[in-house]
Amino acid sequence: MADNPGWDMISSSGIGESSEERRLLQQGKPSYDDDDDDSESHTGYGITTASIFVVAAVAGTGVLVLPNALAKTGWSGLIVLVTVCVIQIYTGVLLGRCWSILQERFEIYRRQTRNPYPAIGYEAFGAIGRILVTLTIDVSVIGICVVFLLIISENATILFGLDDFPYCYKLAITAALLCPFTWFGTPKDFWFIGLAGALSTGFACILLLIKMFRDLPTVIDDNVNYTGQDYVSYFSGVGIMIVAFNGHMSFPTIQHDMAEPSKFPSSLILAGIIVAFYFLPMAIVGFYVYGDVLYQEENIFDVVGGGFEPTVALVLITLHVITAFVILGNPVFQDVEDILGIEMTFTWKRIVVRSSFVILMWFLAATIPSFAHILSFLGGTSFLALAFIYPVCCYCKLTLTGCPTKSWISESFSVSEVIIFATILILGIFIAASTTYADFSLVGSELYLNFSRPCYLPMITGH
Repeated sequence: MADNPGWDMISSSGIGESSEERRLLQQGKPSYDDDDDDSESHTGYGITTASIFVVAAVAGTGVLVLPNALAKTGWSGLIVLVTVCVIQIYTGVLLGRCWSILQERFEIYRRQTRNPYPAIGYEAFGAIGRILVTLTIDVSVIGICVVFLLIISENATILFGLDDFPYCYKLAITAALLCPFTWFGTPKDFWFIGLAGALSTGFACILLLIKMFRDLPTVIDDNVNYTGQDYVSYFSGVGIMIVAFNGHMSFPTIQHDMAEPSKFPSSLILAGIIVAFYFLPMAIVGFYVYGDVLYQEENIFDVVGGGFEPTVALVLITLHVITAFVILGNPVFQDVEDILGIEMTFTWKRIVVRSSFVILMWFLAATIPSFAHILSFLGGTSFLALAFIYPVCCYCKLTLTGCPTKSWISESFSVSEVIIFATILILGIFIAASTTYADFSLVGSELYLNFSRPCYLPMITGH
């Protein structure tokens, strides 16, 4: 077996609470001293709370965009939707096993760790693994948070009748209101935000389904069409589906803050079932009631119209998107703070770093004020890598790699496991190629040429 990239750091004397240990921990590198039993006792939340965080990280955007994704794929997209859901739960479990392996092998990972997913990449493939995972997470987080800003601003416009209010100012106010919530440390510091997000989406789905069923007699009389679209639109929809179910960038962070991190797979399965109950009825009923009308609309609220149920649902979904913005942005904030050597306690430096990221997200949202194409592109690139490719590759590498000192031994896989891993990797590569092709094909189409002039240009040029 290939050597683990960190074995040259094994020390016979062990590691204490020193600056060297802190540097190793921040870089995702272990101490490799399993004889030190004086580690801090790990306190944290349980299975149910972890499930709430997963639901809060995953469920918000999918409620808004999955009906549109199904309109792009037609009814055959249901098979894809269920398959994507099952695969992402499975690879999430693999990712949880990866982190459990690290905690079992290396004492330092049982302490507070800012960047668990990059640490998994490091232990599997060395420095290149850590860098690749980190960059992929950064791109994904910035991209999805830009989408969240656009959604929150758009929903606020609907709720408060702000159509005539300057677009840049709406985005700036939205970003300013969100900014203080990004200053919390790790998910265990804002459990109440996760709970609010998970509950709000559940109630919003119920209200939207009530409105859809009320619209059913009318749309039946209008002879709704369910034609689906061409190859390009189909895989654009698939990319959106992948983003909708994806929270892998936050899974190791959520798992690490559990009182018993080894039980994270149970939390993930429970959360996956809840999210499926949110998403599948919304996508199926939405497409059945409104049909191809959804193809031209990014947001389900642009179709369902007004009334009590849609208005309350809009408020609840907006609340959840706010919570997801906070939870999903946390890993990349912590990673940058690691690089800059900022303390893990609350300081003014944390405020400056995280506020700077929010400003960057505002700039990108103001530059590209449309989120469907962004979601599709992310789904076929960075999100797909985090959910399909990296978990399988890291789990295989960690499991098959033994230790020269016999602290642990390598394991093998059954034939069925090899088939499952190979299928996920091949399917992931195919979807990545097809979705990327679809996105670049759509860039030149009329659908994605309707971008408005960036709202900040008049402020810079004066006209």
